[in-house]
Amino acid sequence: MNESDISMKNRSELTEEAFEDILLECEKRLNEDFTFSETVLEYEKRVKEITSAQEAFVLLLNSKEKNFHIVSKQIDIPISAESSVEGILFESFYSKKPYIATHARRNFLYRKNIDNFIDAKINDILVVPIFDHSDTKNIIAIVWIATTDANREPFTQKDIDYINRFSIAIHAKITANDQNSGQIAVEDDKDITKESLIENDTSIINILIVDNSVIILRFLEAVLHDYSINIITAESGIEAIERFKHKKIDLIFMDEIMAGMSGHEAIQVIRQIEKEKEYDRVPIFGLTSDTSRETKEKLLESGANLVLYKPIDVDHIIQTIQKFATLSKLPL
Repeated sequence: MNESDISMKNRSELTEEAFEDILLECEKRLNEDFTFSETVLEYEKRVKEITSAQEAFVLLLNSKEKNFHIVSKQIDIPISAESSVEGILFESFYSKKPYIATHARRNFLYRKNIDNFIDAKINDILVVPIFDHSDTKNIIAIVWIATTDANREPFTQKDIDYINRFSIAIHAKITANDQNSGQIAVEDDKDITKESLIENDTSIINILIVDNSVIILRFLEAVLHDYSINIITAESGIEAIERFKHKKIDLIFMDEIMAGMSGHEAIQVIRQIEKEKEYDRVPIFGLTSDTSRETKEKLLESGANLVLYKPIDVDHIIQTIQKFATLSKLPL
């Protein structure tokens, strides 16, 4: 099967053999003496062959400049407090998970200035993070693909699997490019230094925010952004417990309704750890959209100090923190 035959094939018709052919050909070409920009263009071209996408772009994370750089478009998408609140791209970035938006313009997260930087009539969007090889799985780039033709097949898990496997072909190029520009080495050192300072500085307040909604996490981060605190996030009760075990936590916002382990169950475990380790009791605020007495009693009986209700009221959040005097030294 030659290249033109492959490029004409529909995603559902693409066999494993055809995919392997494209992968091998791409790896072969990327081993040639390509510039980094040429490598990205080649990769984007091949991604459109293995998926139903009509548009494909690699978005490089530049943490030093706080933006995503779209190599083939030579434009930047800033990462700011404002842009981090909503958007399909940032949902994937903050959750570190792929995100599929069918009929993207009707998706509640869709933000044209962020999710449609090509200013086209987008139908479906798929964004897939590419990670480094560290234990923390830091994002080094995001693959953004889209269909503009409503008759194209919607993206599925198969597309995600293809892109994850295909990204091996460009991973080394991205890493080498970042190392040449000094970004990875500098940023890793900076992150380690910052974390060690936070862990050992008793004047810095560490707040753990636990919620399975990335939007809620980003909202609370934005609310508390201007204060002298360090925000730590978790998307599940199990992850919250691990954060609590390994970091100095001064206050916790705990969502009640989460998959796997509920908020009140996670609070029970945290209170047990405090008892066994003879830790001081950390103020814990339960968060829930369920206003029933039963849910409130569950949270309070598990060890929550207070129950707050969604949708979250910003003034109420600040007043509650002040009431517990945890952040009394801050200029609220």
